[in-house]
Amino acid sequence: MKATMVVPGVYRILQGFVSAYVVEADDGLVLVDCGEPKGDEQIAAGLLRMGRQAAEIRHILVTHHHPDHVGGLAAMVRRTGAPVYVHPVDAAAVSGARARMRPSWNSVVARILGPVVARANSTPPEPATVDVELADGAQLPMAGGIRVVHTPGHTLGHVSFLLERDGGTLIVGDAALNIAGIRPATGRMAEIVGEDVTAAGESFRRLAELEFDNAVFGHGGPIRSGASERFRQAAARRLR
Repeated sequence: MKATMVVPGVYRILQGFVSAYVVEADDGLVLVDCGEPKGDEQIAAGLLRMGRQAAEIRHILVTHHHPDHVGGLAAMVRRTGAPVYVHPVDAAAVSGARARMRPSWNSVVARILGPVVARANSTPPEPATVDVELADGAQLPMAGGIRVVHTPGHTLGHVSFLLERDGGTLIVGDAALNIAGIRPATGRMAEIVGEDVTAAGESFRRLAELEFDNAVFGHGGPIRSGASERFRQAAARRLR
């Protein structure tokens, strides 16, 4: 599995239609999301191509509870022993303490594509222990500082992460997507599969108020410069 450097010290590991991200820090590696079931194997293989080991992962950050993002989480914890960070609203779904919410499919796009996406995520992931519950606005003291941004909508406990070094890199998760053929960074993922579409729009506008040079997505390619301006343009289009 190939790992591609997006910006210095941030690597994308693509697993089918979903991506996980590895951030280099002084004391090891920070992993954001773990992909689908057996995603731990693909991430470990990508790290080997970087000349790194899964055992170097010191922290695992989770954007949200969907199976394509936490399918490999429990297995990755067994590989690394790293603590898991999740927003408290999604923590119970990740740990298996409660069932995952069914998405709302209110739009035409959602009614057409939502069931297709849902079938692709139909296998329940293995539950995993949550060690740290993330608070909105928290500054995580790793990799030069990572800010937690609560971005509910796709799930109610969805978070994005702002890596504050080197001009800022926003790790969006599924609060937006950037796929060829779809207008970039529209937030449309939540319109396809979302627990609260209204909240997703508000979250996207909140992200557009932040400053960051780069953005990386759970689905789709990165934006490597001028990313916050691209978000602001997309937010303005959605208000028309």
